[in-house]
Amino acid sequence: MSAQKVVPLWGNAMDPADDSGLGNSSFQTEGFSNPRVLVVTSHAERFVELPVLADVVTSVLDAQANILTYQYTAIFIEAVLPDNQSGYRLVQDLRRQRMITVPIFIMVEHALRADKQLALQRGATGLIAKNRRALIKALEGKSDDEVFAPSADPSWLAQVIAASRNYLASEAERIVRKKLDALRVRGTEVTAEALIHEVADVLDDDEDRTEFVRNARRALK
Repeated sequence: MSAQKVVPLWGNAMDPADDSGLGNSSFQTEGFSNPRVLVVTSHAERFVELPVLADVVTSVLDAQANILTYQYTAIFIEAVLPDNQSGYRLVQDLRRQRMITVPIFIMVEHALRADKQLALQRGATGLIAKNRRALIKALEGKSDDEVFAPSADPSWLAQVIAASRNYLASEAERIVRKKLDALRVRGTEVTAEALIHEVADVLDDDEDRTEFVRNARRALK
């Protein structure tokens, strides 16, 4: 099938300095004839009975096939897709390879402010929570602050840093934060367990690695 022409509906409404959940945008489906959205997620059950026509798919291949078939008003992509594929990478590919110009939102369970910066760098219009309510708010042009952690760091980060100090000396905090950034860049879900294993890979000694993982998990209980 041939790709349909995609009409720019947003322009360049992507400003990393903006502090809302949606960039500096004011996107609304009102005024568009037959608005249709694409949702790419491993949790299709969260997106039932949306107020617009929606295609909900669970794989990158299905998403790419639908984009070639239909013209969408907006696209919503989960940050971590099935088979550990990155939603951030998919957004980047859609912008650079397929020249998709409609609004594309990254959907996450929880995020840091830095995650929004990453989403914008990859070409996303904004970052929203991974649920039906947040998607509807995005369609209405409203910000979604619930996705962000109340502080700059996740609550467990300090414990992981503290647990690593016996093994990484004075470089502990720098290394742990670098590993945290690496998880986000890869589109891996940022959890304490993921960060613990990411840091453990730095340690050369098997006993140190095992002891660190055990101590870090204990600190988080």
